[in-house]
Amino acid sequence: MIALLIVVIIVCLALAGFAGRAFMHHYKQGLGASADLKDVYSWGLHIQAFFFFGALAGGLLMITGFSMLTGGALAAAAPMAIAAALGCLAGGGILLVADLGRPLRSLFLIKPDGNKRSPIIWDFACFSFCGLMGLLFMFNLVPLRLTGLWAFLTAGGGFAFLMAHTHFLLTREGKLAQNPFLALGMIASSLWSAAGLLAVVFFMTTVHLGSASALLTATGIAALGTAIAAVLPAPGETPTLRAFRRPAPGAALLLVSLICMLAGCANGLIPALVGLAVLVYTFMDKQRQLRDMQAEPLLPEPFGRFERKAEYTPSKNEWLIFAGGAGVAVIAGIIAWYIMKLCY
Repeated sequence: MIALLIVVIIVCLALAGFAGRAFMHHYKQGLGASADLKDVYSWGLHIQAFFFFGALAGGLLMITGFSMLTGGALAAAAPMAIAAALGCLAGGGILLVADLGRPLRSLFLIKPDGNKRSPIIWDFACFSFCGLMGLLFMFNLVPLRLTGLWAFLTAGGGFAFLMAHTHFLLTREGKLAQNPFLALGMIASSLWSAAGLLAVVFFMTTVHLGSASALLTATGIAALGTAIAAVLPAPGETPTLRAFRRPAPGAALLLVSLICMLAGCANGLIPALVGLAVLVYTFMDKQRQLRDMQAEPLLPEPFGRFERKAEYTPSKNEWLIFAGGAGVAVIAGIIAWYIMKLCY
């Protein structure tokens, strides 16, 4: 276990080093020179990955908060889940700063005179609140008599963080009022990806505090069920933004997790592999959501049909920074876990 942990840390540090070099390149050259971004397509892999890590953190905090409030089997896994959530917030924060180009630009997100209706402002506020709740737990600063209140605020903060992301995407598409199942589907997919990360963490640490396959099955049913419901009310219309673009792979993953649960394989290699596949699947869908949203014509119909679609391919620098953000997330999660072991 220690040898595996050392290998993981060395790999993540190497990724972070390469990412730092790539970040300095686009810090000096600008996003236009180091990424395939343009006026029409301004949100690339950095923001796609930020939304993904944010979805993971929000989902983990929701699962942790509700488990502690209800006394579920996963309540004992709260330290692991909080450590993973803090790691995701750290990785997402690195990618957000990378997208801003210059770190000090993040101060504009907390200006008192900023637009209070902007989903970006609320997104940053929820990001900060979730980080605060995680740090309070990590340093054992939550009094025992206030544990229930902390769990409620943590679950609510995770939900608000996911809603800020969802509101940002759906209001851009004009789909929020049209079909509420789209919002529910995106939140449920975040819970599913969080369950996938927990399955991987349980396998890597050989600590099984609950059934990973049962959690994957329950959240998978919610994610795919709401995604199907989002399409059913309007069968003649194809929404431009869906919770899942390709539901077939997700249905296959759900079937495997269901078989694992029925076969009594609560944790282990197979649930961990399913969890890893769920993470890849949900990340690809986050990419599609942002890519398709920006590829829509700017001009109204019938003029929009003559407009050339915006094209985007992540550059090598962007992939390096994404890999570095993932490395930072893993290292931060490990550090948070060991700090909690010292504080508790």
